[in-house]
This record gives sequence, structure tokens and C-alpha cells, in this order.
Amino acid sequence: MISIVEKLLPFWTIGKNSFSTSLNHELTGINVQSGFETIETRDAAAYAKATNSPEPSYMEEGLCPPMFVTRFLMKPMKDILLHPELRMNFLRMLHGEQTFIFHKTLKIGMRLQTSATLSAIRRTSAGEIADISFELSDDQGQLVVSGLSSFIVLSSEDKPPPTTENDEEEKQDRTDETRYSSREFETTKAQPEAYAAASRDNNPIHTSAIVARLAGLPGPIMHGLCTMAMTVNTLIAAYGGNDPGRLRSVSLRFRKPAFPGRRHKIHVIATDQKLEFSVEDNRDRQVISRGLIEFGS
Repeated sequence: MISIVEKLLPFWTIGKNSFSTSLNHELTGINVQSGFETIETRDAAAYAKATNSPEPSYMEEGLCPPMFVTRFLMKPMKDILLHPELRMNFLRMLHGEQTFIFHKTLKIGMRLQTSATLSAIRRTSAGEIADISFELSDDQGQLVVSGLSSFIVLSSEDKPPPTTENDEEEKQDRTDETRYSSREFETTKAQPEAYAAASRDNNPIHTSAIVARLAGLPGPIMHGLCTMAMTVNTLIAAYGGNDPGRLRSVSLRFRKPAFPGRRHKIHVIATDQKLEFSVEDNRDRQVISRGLIEFGS
């Protein structure tokens, strides 16, 4: 259950930092740790349903959807991004890149503790990038998942990311589709609300039309990690033998906002145990690029 404070805090922080033009580099190195939390069947099932896998057969064997790991990241990530001294301007922030490395298979009943660190703040021509590295360990002290989340805050001179349906630069970057095999998945209008509840990611840009418009968007957008989870689900089913235990790593760049209610197509190039992939919606907008997923035997 989401408390009223959790619902209102993002709105308060968004308003407070809406005129911020620079992150506080002095916070680089700040670390946040969570207490241990158990992977419960009901929570994993709700996450699976919210990411279009209502009844994964592998859950009967005690395995957990691998992207469920994002639920454990939300609190430490929020503690960093909502830090009162960071000055994060959420109306100009985008989830830029994401990497997960799986050292152990997620299983129902596993107890995990998360450590997240603001490892770097980088200046680029487009704005500032905040890198948050993370590790999830079990109650035996063994590393289960590690990775990196990168968030870009567009500079005040830049416009919000283009959301037009005809983007010439986007089309120039697309590789010849004849080199690809492809898979598809559907999203629904209600997906952001369901994913917010299942993942604890309550950023109102995904659920509030008002906040989305303040950010220069036509309406609420999909959670990037939700689109990523549906992509990973599809690739595990198609290329990983529907066995999440074979997943070793996945990384990608969120290129453009994805909108709920659209069909998405994954374009794939297979190379040994690795798959290169990108995702575009049914209006030919590429929403994920530079995807790479690796399976073990």
C-alpha cells in the first residue's frame, strides 16, 4: 500500500526543484543502504502481471522474474534522487541508460539487501548525467545483482525529447531490418498505474497528465524499466528457453519516451550467446537502442 506521503513527496520535490539548473556535485559518493527484504510470491506475481507475464511457468519452480529486482532498487534510488541537497530537476530528468548483471538467479524466498551509490555526476553537451551504481546481496553476503542506472538532466537550453511521429534523425539511425528477427509485445493504457504499484516507482510523470505536460510531454509515459522488463520477458521466452536462470546481463539505452497503449516490436541480431536488440513502437519511433542481452548455458 502506497502512503499519502509517498504519493505527495514526488510532487513537492518536483515543484521545489523545477527551476534548478545544476546538480550538486558535492553529493558524489553518497551511499544509501536498505534493510533486508524477502521476495514474496504475491509481490513477484503482481510484478509479472504488470509486465505482461501474468503466470510465468518458471514461478512454479520457485524462480522469480529477473526484472523484479527493480522493486528493491526503488527506495535507495529515491533516497538519492530525492535528496534535498541534490537539486534534481525532475521535469528535465530522463532515465538514460540501464545495466543489470545477474550473479545469482532470483528465487522466491530470497532475502536481499540493496546498496546504491551516487558514483558520478558528469557534464555533457546535452546536460548532466547522474550515475547510480548498485549491488544487491543475499543474507549470506553473496552478490546477487549489480549494475548501473544513469539519469540525464537536460540543460535549460535544450528542449524536451522529441515526441513527434516523424523523426528524421531517428530513421537515419535505424539498421536495415532485413538483418533482424523480431518479436512483439503489447502495452495497455493502464500499464503505468499497475507497474507503479508493483514496482514502487511512483514518479508522477508516468501517472499524472498534469506533471507529464509540465515536462513537455503530451501525456503520461511508460516507465522505462517497465518497457525494459517486457522486452526482457519476451527475449527470455524466445531465446532463453523461458529460463530466467540463464540470464547473465542486460543493458540498453532509453532513446525516447514510450507511450502506454501501443504495440512494440523488438528487433534482434543474434551473436553466439549475446543478442543485440532495439525496440520501436507501432509508429516507428525507436524507444530503446543499444540493447545487449547475454544468456548462459
